[in-house]
Formats: sequence, C-alpha cells, structure tokens
Amino acid sequence: MRSKFASLLFIFFFILFGLVSQNGNCKTPKTPVQSANNPEDSPSYEDNQFCLRCHASGYFVLTSEISGKQKKQAMPDNFRIFPEKFYNGVHWQFGCTDCHSSEYHTFPHAAELRFDVPFACIDCHGGDEATAKYHFEEIQVEYEKSVHAKLPNDEFNCWKCHDPHSYAPLARRDTLTTDFVVSSNQMCLKCHGNFDVFQLLSEKKELTEVVKNHSWLPNQALHFRSVRCLECHSAQNQDILISHNIMPKDSAVHDCVRCHSGNSLLMGTLYKFRTVESRKSYGFVNAAIIDNNSYVIGANHSRFMNISGIIIIIMTLLAIAIHTIFRIRKSKN
Repeated sequence: MRSKFASLLFIFFFILFGLVSQNGNCKTPKTPVQSANNPEDSPSYEDNQFCLRCHASGYFVLTSEISGKQKKQAMPDNFRIFPEKFYNGVHWQFGCTDCHSSEYHTFPHAAELRFDVPFACIDCHGGDEATAKYHFEEIQVEYEKSVHAKLPNDEFNCWKCHDPHSYAPLARRDTLTTDFVVSSNQMCLKCHGNFDVFQLLSEKKELTEVVKNHSWLPNQALHFRSVRCLECHSAQNQDILISHNIMPKDSAVHDCVRCHSGNSLLMGTLYKFRTVESRKSYGFVNAAIIDNNSYVIGANHSRFMNISGIIIIIMTLLAIAIHTIFRIRKSKN
C-alpha cells in the first residue's frame, strides 16, 4: 500500500514540475555570435590608413623644418584610436574626414582645428528614417534636461560618453552581462573617477568620492558590478531605450524597494530591451531578469511559480501526515 502511494506521489510531482517547466520555459537564450567587420570592406579604409598610421600607434614623429631632426612624441590617450574597436563600432564604414576637417591631412595639425565644433548625434541621425526607431530626437530632448547639458561653455557633448571611434550599442544585445554593466559605468567613471578629466568640465576643486558617497548601499561591491549608475541617477522615459536625462545628485534613487519589488525599476531600465518580449514568451512580470541569468531579491516573481510552490509544500506536508498515520496504525497492529 505504501509503495503504491509513493508511486502515485512521485507521478504527481513529476507532472507538476513538468507543467512548471513548460509554463516557465526558463531556458537560457543563446547570444547570437556577431562576427567582426572586415576593415577592408569599408569604403574609407585606404583614406583612414593615412590617419591611423599615427593615431593607431603609441607615438608620432615630429620633424624640425630648420634642422631636419626628428623626435618621437607619445600619442595622448584621448587621441589614440584602436582599429579593432573602430572597425567593430557602428561608424566603421565612415572615413575620418567624414567627421573631421580635411585640413587634418596636413601635419602637424593646425591648432585652430581644435576649435572645430564636433558633430552631435542629432546632426546625422535627426530626421533620418533609417534610424527613426532609435528616437534620436527624443534622446536630444531628454539630454537637454540633463545636468550635463547645463555645464558651462557647452563643453559637454555626446562624445564625452559615447566615443564615436568605438561605440557599439551593447544595450540591444539579447543577453546582458556583467561586462555591459561595467562598460556603462566606465562611461561615468571616466570623468567622475578621474580628476584630471573631471576638471576639464567642472570648476570644482576636488573630485567627489564615489565609493564614500554610496556607502549607504548594502553589499556595495555587488551593486557596482551588477547595476548601472543610470538606474538610480537618470529620469526614465518609456519611449527611449536608455535615459539621457541625468538628474542632480539629490534626486537620485535611495529607496531599495524601487528595485527590490515585483514592479522593479530595473524592468524599465537595465532589462528594458528584453521586457516586452519576455512577458510575451514567459508570461510573468519580471521574466526578463531571469531571462538574463540574474536574480534580484524581491523582483523575481511568478504568480504561477508562487502558487505551485505553495501546492508543493501542502502536498509534502500531506504526504508526511499520511505516512505518519500509516506508521502509527502499523505499530498498533
């Protein structure tokens, strides 16, 4: 009798877990392999080689017009271009002089060229039907509300965060990784973690201590590895993938519940790209978080899984109770 009951109980749990697995469909999505672009396929490859012979190197050579002597000079980091990054970025088919003046072909470069106003994203992508789905006009409107747009002398521009020589839209990948979060945060720390760069844009005499100012965060190191600065420091907009409205520091999110809840803030920020598709495929609110191999306390909720868990607990307690009754009856006999 006990053997038959145990068999029926096993079959019941097998069917129940099968239903959970079928409904949840919790499979790790495969990340499509993106092949590197072939630099020689770029129509501007030969022209770019003229610039990269110096800018892809760690040095350049100056020649004295009087004595004819030559001297090597270190190439500053902010003027150095890495070809492998450039040819895997979104602008890989462009030529250097598509964005920079053709006068840069003269070396040494004229100092006056430094004062050329660089193109902004909207200059090329504004009104472009091919990129309309990325909402560049709305991004521009959001940016103009940002604290960055209020910096003096209009010194801040798109390229302070998005290097046009290497930019790749990582947020649109099927699966988000730690590398994506680190890469995003490096954009912020490039200024906010380096006083030499920070003082070029700010009149402040000292750099804010990022780690100290975030000491209120529990398990701080894990937050820094897993969450972008943008999650707490930007105002969200439902129409664009990544918010560009950076808020003042006193407006930053300090409420843990905003992320650690069933309606997690992360669903409209970090996991935004996967949210709609995941809701359709998985059928529960925060599937996108699980879909990206992540676990956020308080945010990973599935109503079906919750009910199934309660049923399993009840059935387990019932099985124990029935087993106990059988043992008591047998001992009396």
